[in-house]
Amino acid sequence: MLIHSWGENKPREWFATRFGRYVLAQERRYCGLMAGDCFGVFALHLGNPPRPPRRAPQRHCIAVGLDKECAVAADWTALPFAAESVDFVLLAHALESARAPHAVLREAVRVLRPHGRLLIAGFNPWSLLGMRLAELPWRKRWLSLLRVKDWLKLLDMSVTEGRFAVFMPPHESRRARRRFRWMEKAGRRWWPLGGGVYFISAVKTTPGAQLVGRLRYPPPSGRRRLAGARRECGL
Repeated sequence: MLIHSWGENKPREWFATRFGRYVLAQERRYCGLMAGDCFGVFALHLGNPPRPPRRAPQRHCIAVGLDKECAVAADWTALPFAAESVDFVLLAHALESARAPHAVLREAVRVLRPHGRLLIAGFNPWSLLGMRLAELPWRKRWLSLLRVKDWLKLLDMSVTEGRFAVFMPPHESRRARRRFRWMEKAGRRWWPLGGGVYFISAVKTTPGAQLVGRLRYPPPSGRRRLAGARRECGL
């Protein structure tokens, strides 16, 4: 099963544009803010573009994929890592570029250790960015925030934080971006669900311990020891 489905390297070409570089800078900023308190040893980066964040809180951040820039060549639906062996997983537009996004998410949860962190960055189809890029072929694979949250719930992942960014419409002109820069601050305040990019942080939960049988308190042995102590003390 191939992980890339956009064809002709369309995402990389778009991220190489002026507005694409602006979006990429915003994503790296928000990923750094949301993953700053997540520590560990091993982290995986699955995404487009395949370059991992420069300042990852983990000691080893490994880019995985079929791209030449990836350190580990592997399909995202069959990661070559043991179960519960990774502290942090970043899915940067990985679900949108996969033919089976639910399988990619399930595999990321499999390798994540208990209480490990999963961070997802995706394009919001219900935004100005989604409306302006509606004619692009890879726009059809954008997933809504509610669908991703439902998938996380089915995989026993607890969502801890969510943010939106890139509220301005896409413009290649730097002058136009300066003119619409006010929309970034206003969007976070007045229409927070209309950002072009959303970020979801989730923690892998584990089922708690369950009691087997009846609980007897205090136990019989404890009562006998307490009675013997009272006799010795003359009580």
